[in-house]
Amino acid sequence: MKTEFLILMPDDEAFCSNKKAFVDFLRVDSLISITGNKINYRKTPKGKDQVSAKFRVETDKVKSNNERYFLLILECEQQSQIDEFSELSERIKSIVERISPGATAVNTLWDGVGRIYAEKAYPIINEVENLMRRLIAKFMLVTVGMNWSKDAINPELFKKIEKFEDEDPYINDLHKLDFIHLSQVLFEKKRDISLEELDRLLPKTNFNEEDKERILRYIPRSNWEKYFSSLVDEKTTVLKKSGSYFTSLETR
Repeated sequence: MKTEFLILMPDDEAFCSNKKAFVDFLRVDSLISITGNKINYRKTPKGKDQVSAKFRVETDKVKSNNERYFLLILECEQQSQIDEFSELSERIKSIVERISPGATAVNTLWDGVGRIYAEKAYPIINEVENLMRRLIAKFMLVTVGMNWSKDAINPELFKKIEKFEDEDPYINDLHKLDFIHLSQVLFEKKRDISLEELDRLLPKTNFNEEDKERILRYIPRSNWEKYFSSLVDEKTTVLKKSGSYFTSLETR
């Protein structure tokens, strides 16, 4: 596992202006100990070391600005200690931000921890994604019919389905959209009649029941409101947040 940070701060010649000063600043933290090219992290000041990592620092001035950068690289060979290594990385970020509070920028150039977490999470995310596609597609097919995607999906989103390039005639329309679009399929509102139809109905002074129904269909509603909300005992906001969470994991 490797984590690489590029830390930039104002170039103050009197404070933290070289590698030794930077390393000494890290040593001030009682949870960190540094010996040679090794850095150790413990959870309490008197506790045992939880993880050890190789440690390398490079520094120089930023050529086009009055700033200094420190390139900090951490490497841990024990992948089983990923949680502890993650804590060490986060601890170091919080320490270096104190060097020049409010004026220090910590840039993550390589996040080995995040990469491993993403690899572990992907099979779960993929399974959830496919289960959601199957559930939504099956429900909409048996509820709305074979042309459900054209009838029930927002026209702009439906264009993505039409543009999908795959010769397989049996692929489900939801597999022609990205995972992030599933939320739009459920929650994006769509009018069920056109403006032309509404213009024809509104000038009437007396509406019959059939026209009332058609006018109400002009009010935009999402597929969730029309088909799912009466069957699933979950609030819209909760499901939207869940979809956003899995989407964020997928895009890491």
